[in-house]
Amino acid sequence: MPLISEWLGHSNEETTRIYARVTDEMKRQAQRKLEEYKDSVFNLKTPKNIKI
Repeated sequence: MPLISEWLGHSNEETTRIYARVTDEMKRQAQRKLEEYKDSVFNLKTPKNIKI
């Protein structure tokens, strides 16, 4: 975290921690935004011969 704080120009690491907290809702919103893009890797289908 100290390196990221430095990159962002934050004099206090706590400022960086504010932006580092991610909630499940934030993840869902990001996923929805990524899915909106036509060529997003998140829209690709898994080939039937590949098991995940």
